[in-house]
Amino acid sequence: MLLLLISSWLAYSFFASQERVQEQITILRLGSAKKFYAGVLCSVFLLTALLALCSILYPIVFDKFDEPATWEHVTVGFVAHLSLAILGIAIAALFNSRLVMKMSYAIGGILAMLAISFSQGKLVDILPPGIQWMTWVLPPAFPTMDMLMNYEEYSVLGRIGVLVLPFPYSTGLLAICWQWMKRKDL
Repeated sequence: MLLLLISSWLAYSFFASQERVQEQITILRLGSAKKFYAGVLCSVFLLTALLALCSILYPIVFDKFDEPATWEHVTVGFVAHLSLAILGIAIAALFNSRLVMKMSYAIGGILAMLAISFSQGKLVDILPPGIQWMTWVLPPAFPTMDMLMNYEEYSVLGRIGVLVLPFPYSTGLLAICWQWMKRKDL
């Protein structure tokens, strides 16, 4: 959960780090806005991938697990952390300063999406059965966290599905973000 929050914060900060004029100068220098935003996304991704690696290596190096970590656990943990970090980046990209001009709205939108994605499991419990399917459009942070906490209860295919789900979801969010930015005169 913490890595999801941190990656969202980092992505929003990277998008908002340059003044509008400086951003335009950088885009002119690079030759296209696509290169600029791809560079921002790559920078945030590399930083959060490093954080995901550290979040996996720290408990291993300092022997914080109850039992020895297997390669399966390390791999699943890293992929889960990386997928949540990418999900956080994609959520923050939807609320970047080019799309949402007012900072309070952007941060509120990011926090609201994160809160809803964390509470997806409880929403399934309280919603009437006829509309529970709507929770599948929410960011898939809860299923990933639930799988990590209840690892043995998931089948191998269930684990793979939960690990893979954030990647196409994040890709979809980034595609939506890109289309909105193109409409706003990227």
